[in-house]
Amino acid sequence: MYFVLVTLCTCFNMFLGLLSLYLALCGQPFWAAWALLASVCFDACDGYLARKWGVASEFGAQLDSLADFASFCLAGGVLAYAWAAAQGAGDFSLAQASDYQSGLWGVGQALVQGGDWVGYSFPPLKGEIHYLFLGAIFLYTCLGGMRLARYNAQTDSLCPPSFFDGLPTTGAAALIAIFCLADFMAPPSWWEWSPGGVLLLTVILGLLMFSHCPYPKVTKIDWLPRWAWFTPLAAAFLTLPGSAYLFAGLYLVSGPLYSWYQSQWRKDSPEAGK
Repeated sequence: MYFVLVTLCTCFNMFLGLLSLYLALCGQPFWAAWALLASVCFDACDGYLARKWGVASEFGAQLDSLADFASFCLAGGVLAYAWAAAQGAGDFSLAQASDYQSGLWGVGQALVQGGDWVGYSFPPLKGEIHYLFLGAIFLYTCLGGMRLARYNAQTDSLCPPSFFDGLPTTGAAALIAIFCLADFMAPPSWWEWSPGGVLLLTVILGLLMFSHCPYPKVTKIDWLPRWAWFTPLAAAFLTLPGSAYLFAGLYLVSGPLYSWYQSQWRKDSPEAGK
């Protein structure tokens, strides 16, 4: 029974990732980002529950990797393009969508009406940046797939380490979704992402996934006091977009910073000169 529940969590991870992919292709980056974040939550649950209930298996680990590739590599890359296309189609925010009351599809229609396309369809970028972004998505997806393959080859999936070797695909997709949501929810006076900025972020995330920068596993961080975990919630009450930018940005740079700290510590350690 426990094994079935864990497998269902993995399947829901895959389903929500494909839903995010579908919504992004329909010109719905805002809702696609929410679906991708929900997929991230199910991905966190399946591994935790499998180890807690003692039903972790090699089958579950391989199924989880397949779900991660579909949800976080494919859907994450397409979401990045849809987000950039929405920004390239013109100024947009939920408050400015005149037909937002019509529900899910109204947001997509408002997005498309900002550009040349009209209807519930995907508004592509124009010019050279369209082809550059396709290359960025290819890079992001391939490096994410190689990141998953390296993890499976080098790690005992039943006893995962405390640090990830490189940015996990889950974290990369979550960062795209969080930055996308923060961009749409931020006041008009705030700085807005340009298509070129989203392209650069996609490339950086792809390179960080394939890098060897150590990223801490959130479930294994036991050195922080318990009150510190409520800090993001308290900040969200003050400003949700601002807190999203702050904590997502801190996690993004934590890997390179920790890698630099490790290199400096090895250089200054007494054993380094021996």
